[in-house]
Amino acid sequence: MNPLDNGKKQGEQIMSHYGYDNDAPLPSTYRKILTIYISCLVLILFLVLSYTFIFAGLIRRKKKIFDNNMLDILDKCLSEDYSFIEDEKILSTFDDSRFVDLLIKTAEKLKLKTDYLNEERDNTKSLVTDISHQLKTPISTMSSCFDMYVEADGEKEKAEFLTRSRMQIEKLKNLTASLVNISRLENKMITLNKEQITLTELLVNAVNTVYHKASAKDIELITEDFDDITLYMDKKWTAEAIANVLDNAVKYSPCKSAIRIRIHKLFSFVRLEIEDEGPGIPKNEITYIFKRFFRGKNE
Repeated sequence: MNPLDNGKKQGEQIMSHYGYDNDAPLPSTYRKILTIYISCLVLILFLVLSYTFIFAGLIRRKKKIFDNNMLDILDKCLSEDYSFIEDEKILSTFDDSRFVDLLIKTAEKLKLKTDYLNEERDNTKSLVTDISHQLKTPISTMSSCFDMYVEADGEKEKAEFLTRSRMQIEKLKNLTASLVNISRLENKMITLNKEQITLTELLVNAVNTVYHKASAKDIELITEDFDDITLYMDKKWTAEAIANVLDNAVKYSPCKSAIRIRIHKLFSFVRLEIEDEGPGIPKNEITYIFKRFFRGKNE
């Protein structure tokens, strides 16, 4: 007999001993268990497929909402509309708080740059208008003075018209110098060369530039006593900035008056005060005095 057949027969005998019959149908209990098991597998498979389908649909829907919101935000940015920064309805559609925070910061930075560029554009328009006005006045005055000079009868009248013309030429020179400095600043042609300089030396350089004008109006330049100190700064441009303030003080001060210079050494900086006896600046114009070519209403 074949060993395989012999082993099969022995196996059937052992299984028969424990009540298993290969030709007999499965007991009903076994069939029910098998049916339940298969049904559970089918149900689980159905649930898994359903969940996968629903989850994939939700992801697609969420991605569509995300894409639409991002396109809307980008379109608003191009239109310089940053109102979405405070729109909770739009921002709530993004789950990642880090992404929302980065989006807000980016939008705020773009808004600042946009506001700055718009302000620069408006300032440029205003600057062109100011330059036109500033140039028109002295040129027109010089033209009138020249015509009067030609038609003047006596040397005294001619001298007066020459004096007026000289004043207008001085205005043109100052305006041209200001325009050159502005152009250099905007083109980054001006660099600050810092060095050690005493405060006394700085003030002497600044005062010397306006001393002649002050003497012509009999204006006394008074520097109150102070302890000299050494500072680290750009000598040329700092002295010019102080000289500009002094020049305005001389220009708008009455004759035979005084301009006082005070020094206050504070904890982290030195404060320089220049006080004249002129008409002063109205409080509502103080915030505008550092704008290019700004002139108050009370000239």
